[in-house]
Amino acid sequence: MLDLWHLEFLDRYTGELSGLDHSYLYYIPIALGLVFPYSLSLPAALVSGFLRSHDHQRRGLRFAFTWVVVQFVFLSTSAFKRPHYLIGALPGMALLLGPTVDRFFFDAREVSRNRLWIGGIAILAILTVGLGLAWREVSRYVPEVLPTFGSSAALLVVGCIACFTMYALRKRTTSFVVLLATSVLTFAWSWDSVGQRGVLNQRMVDLMKELQTTTIGPADHLTWVAGRPDARIIYYMGLDVRPLFTALELAPQRDGRRTVPKEVINKAMEVIGERLKSDRKEYFIVKGQYWDLLSSGINALASVICRVPGEWNDPKDDWILFTNSWNRSWVKR
Repeated sequence: MLDLWHLEFLDRYTGELSGLDHSYLYYIPIALGLVFPYSLSLPAALVSGFLRSHDHQRRGLRFAFTWVVVQFVFLSTSAFKRPHYLIGALPGMALLLGPTVDRFFFDAREVSRNRLWIGGIAILAILTVGLGLAWREVSRYVPEVLPTFGSSAALLVVGCIACFTMYALRKRTTSFVVLLATSVLTFAWSWDSVGQRGVLNQRMVDLMKELQTTTIGPADHLTWVAGRPDARIIYYMGLDVRPLFTALELAPQRDGRRTVPKEVINKAMEVIGERLKSDRKEYFIVKGQYWDLLSSGINALASVICRVPGEWNDPKDDWILFTNSWNRSWVKR
């Protein structure tokens, strides 16, 4: 247990868990995205506890400031970064944003025409740059969803213009409602449209279609060779997918997770080979990056049922489903 704790916590922070290298600024755009549509108010919210305008809320705001900054600095200095790690700081950011957003939309104060124009031009510039950068990333990695991105961006721009117009006309409550409605509609449209296209889960959809053409069911012994079993297969297909080795079994044999020790590879090939030789039907799923190495030792014992292409057209991301060489019971009659 201590080995597993060391691997998952200390090695995760020091970088032994993965070879991925992200910038110290990695979490800044993620933080802005998490608090959308109040992203532009986050910088002001972070310093609000040190401003005279919020003197009566100083203690609470500084508590929330500490909550956010400590987590942000800790996660940013960690070598292993993932977007969802910042979720723990989200309640603190929400507490910081409350007084700032309230003052901006509901405080009875006048805003000069010049400040309105400057603010409107600044928001338009930020929106243009942000959408431009997002378009570049989407076209590079998932060009299939560009039509969805275009329609969502148009909806967002129209909503922001309506929000600014209401604010300039001193209809602050209406402006706030329009901002919320724009966010909800943009998210709902994007989520539903991308989900219907299925491009972000195509490999999983293809694997489930392949499984549906076989007789493999909940009673069969299905093993995920490397890493954690994909929960989507278990949930949507009702299959009992087990890892080849549990995390507790692997932890004492590993120094981080950047590389897989030769002893672990040999042990995996030995275990899989023994199972394939047995009289029991065995089914395995393995990523393409491990298949070439694995197949060299079990080629005569294994029969490939299907190979599902990866989502990025990289053979290393393919999923290979294989079974005992003698097993043909998976074929539907």
